[in-house]
Amino acid sequence: MVDFNALRSVYNAQIDSMLANDGLSSECRLNFGVTKRDLCPNCIYDVNLKKSASKYKNGGPTPFALGMLCPYCNGVGYIGNESTLSVYMAVIWDYKQWITTPDNIENPNGFVQCIGKKSDLQYLRQAKDMSIVYPFSDHYFPKFQLYAEPTPCGLGDNNYLVSMWKKNSG
Repeated sequence: MVDFNALRSVYNAQIDSMLANDGLSSECRLNFGVTKRDLCPNCIYDVNLKKSASKYKNGGPTPFALGMLCPYCNGVGYIGNESTLSVYMAVIWDYKQWITTPDNIENPNGFVQCIGKKSDLQYLRQAKDMSIVYPFSDHYFPKFQLYAEPTPCGLGDNNYLVSMWKKNSG
């Protein structure tokens, strides 16, 4: 008789090894957009108007004349900080590895499929977009948007997710 619990344990151990940050996975940086705002270090904030008072704050990085828009925050009065989180997923770039298309149907260029951990589901859903980090490049990080709801997968316990991402145009 087959011991499915032992089989499941071996399968999970192998997939976990593949998805580890030193395994066969890629770092995927999830961007959640602006989630935190800090007061502009360059101008005085007007609490009544809820924007910049258009007055330079002594010691600020970019001086400007009284009444002009602050060049640092464009008169908003605060700077938005984007929140990111790195997760590790197996990225499948070649669509022929996950889909077979007839010749008369356009292939899904610009799509990637990712396999990740179920524990990352809430982050994948909340992310505005995802950048795949290339370890050999400091300035090329292609951005993708979640194309469809991540699908659970695994050997009965659904510990993993398969997600489809579409490359951002531009």
